[in-house]
Amino acid sequence: MSHYSYFELYGIEYVVSSPHIWLCVMVALASTYFMGHHFFRKAKQSQASIRQGGNKGTVPKLISSYKIDAIINRKWKQVLEFIVFDDPSELALPDKKGHTILHHMCLFRAPIEVVQMVLWQCPELASQANTDGELPLHWAVRLSAPSESIRSLLMADRLTATSFWDKEGHSPVSLFWDRYKNRYMDIYWKGEEKLLALRAWKRLIMFFQPQEDNESVPSPLHAAADSICPPALFPLLIQVYRDQLRVADETGRNPLQIACSDPVSNRSTDLRTKIQNILKEDAGSAHHVDNQGRTAFMIAMEAGIAWNEGLKELFELTPYSGTLTDPVTGLPPFLLVATGASHRMEKVQQRKRAVMLENCSEKSLETIFRLLKSNPSCIEMIY
Repeated sequence: MSHYSYFELYGIEYVVSSPHIWLCVMVALASTYFMGHHFFRKAKQSQASIRQGGNKGTVPKLISSYKIDAIINRKWKQVLEFIVFDDPSELALPDKKGHTILHHMCLFRAPIEVVQMVLWQCPELASQANTDGELPLHWAVRLSAPSESIRSLLMADRLTATSFWDKEGHSPVSLFWDRYKNRYMDIYWKGEEKLLALRAWKRLIMFFQPQEDNESVPSPLHAAADSICPPALFPLLIQVYRDQLRVADETGRNPLQIACSDPVSNRSTDLRTKIQNILKEDAGSAHHVDNQGRTAFMIAMEAGIAWNEGLKELFELTPYSGTLTDPVTGLPPFLLVATGASHRMEKVQQRKRAVMLENCSEKSLETIFRLLKSNPSCIEMIY
């Protein structure tokens, strides 16, 4: 019994040899050391994360690696499982570079069912940019994703096509336009029918009309009139869809009146503004009245269109508009211009525009001066 030690544990006797005892002691000491080292390392990482986060005191939560690995390895069944069963807030987590799972899905060309499912669970992912300002739609365009995947991203948020720019100043639609614009121009001179039948043209139109057979938007020209377009695109749309220049949407507005409602998108073309381009093609559309009884000139005044960005041409075509009271607000023209600034800034902020209205007050003052100079008697309208 000299080389045996007896231990009693929970009333049960065990015979353990002395070498085994020393082995157990060594394992216990090693485990204690490594566990202590592990927790010490984790504590240092947490402190470093807190220092990087400033005074926030919280460690930024990132998307788990197993979800990214499932997408990289194209295990779509596994991907669908965590999309359906995980907390939607977990799906919105980015990786270290700000990429969401939707970015990775576009990169690895996920099936349309997977893309639609994640957008159904977490639609805000469509407008969530990475650290380079790139949306999932940027990646989808660059990687020539299937049309249905692009359409699903656009259906989640149509503004992502034209109103979000990466660090290099590219929107998704400008990336697509730059890739095919020379081809569009070459085919257009061969005939509009050939251009309309081109698959690449249909994909371009999808950026403005993602929902097919949408009665609220009669044509791509109506949709593009209220969107920020890359240079030379809107003039081409006018030529291709010139028969739509006098067609009104459900609010009674034609493309000219829609262009008058947004000063940011109005000046997004190159040499002329959208208003000037439309009036050059069809000056008669300036006389159209919408469902509220407003002309394009009235809409442009309230929106803050600058005098040299199309308002001058509208005034010359409809000089009577300078003497009419606005049917919606009851204000004379110069007061309509003066009171529209807060409304314009609120609209820009709501639409998350990166381009804000510059020198808004100075441009409004110029318009007010010209209106009063052309018709001083209109000041009597306020009495």
